[in-house]
Amino acid sequence: MIFRNKQFYGRFIGQPISAQKLFCDLPAATKKRLNSICRQKNALEGEIITEDNEFSNKIFVLQSGQAEMRFKNNLNKKNTVRLVENNEIIGLTQFISDSPNQINIVTLTPCLWDFFPAQDFLQLLNADCQLCFRLSQIISSDIQKSYLSFLDEKY
Repeated sequence: MIFRNKQFYGRFIGQPISAQKLFCDLPAATKKRLNSICRQKNALEGEIITEDNEFSNKIFVLQSGQAEMRFKNNLNKKNTVRLVENNEIIGLTQFISDSPNQINIVTLTPCLWDFFPAQDFLQLLNADCQLCFRLSQIISSDIQKSYLSFLDEKY
């Protein structure tokens, strides 16, 4: 699919998934297990966090600093789609759908990221119905918004 403009592409890749929205009001046992699998990564300015056409094996959450989403067009030019928001979850939908990243995440300043090994996070989803259902609701809503945005652009 050829995207006419990057604003459309930014809408098509979906809305940010907020860690605060996904993880708020979870039972204490779930929070404890989540914290036990959480790791941290300090990234330097210009570091690539995820690359396009790679499969996610980690799920990242931006805690501080600035990063941006970029995609390559047919001319191998890099275009910024949008900035990554603080507390935004990166790589989760790609892991769940078993699809490669469609964008690069590149740091603009030094950043602090929380990350979860994807397989550990999947085990947590399998063990916790509330977290799994909440994630399903968020992703379903995102798909609906992307679909409606696509229809608005097309017609």
